[in-house]
Amino acid sequence: MKIAHICIASAFTEGMGYQENSLVDINRVDGHDVLVVSNCRRFEGARNVDTAPEDRVMTNGARLVRLPFDWTGPRYLTEKIKRTRRLFSLLEEYCPDVILYHGVIGWELQTLSRYKFQHPDVRIYVDSHEDRHNSGTNWLSYTVQYRMLTRWLAHRVLPDVEKILYISAETKDF
Repeated sequence: MKIAHICIASAFTEGMGYQENSLVDINRVDGHDVLVVSNCRRFEGARNVDTAPEDRVMTNGARLVRLPFDWTGPRYLTEKIKRTRRLFSLLEEYCPDVILYHGVIGWELQTLSRYKFQHPDVRIYVDSHEDRHNSGTNWLSYTVQYRMLTRWLAHRVLPDVEKILYISAETKDF
């Protein structure tokens, strides 16, 4: 099976013990062909640093592709929107059977919906870690970003998602 892990919202770093890393390792051990799509950031020690776009095979045999975000204004806004037009063509090239979208419910879920419309057999799963403690911590973020934009986006793509995997009951409520 071909499995794509979409980690646009996170700084995927090879060798770390995060959920995304563990799932990719297990998928490889189970014999699956695995693609990891990340943004152009990674950890060096405790620091989250910029890195160049890349397309390479990691030591576990999974393919890692780092895509830069499309410019959507100041860096702060660009990193909030997390949009990259290159994702759709990468999925077209890879043709996954399953897509796992990790992290913040974001703009690229619309890309996955568009991909599912053209490839109805693909199964899409979304994991969410957002809650009142780590997201929407001020009025503007909570009201505009989450209560309005993220809610609208989530309801728009929900019909194309098999399951949303919540990390906690508080995440589901948020």
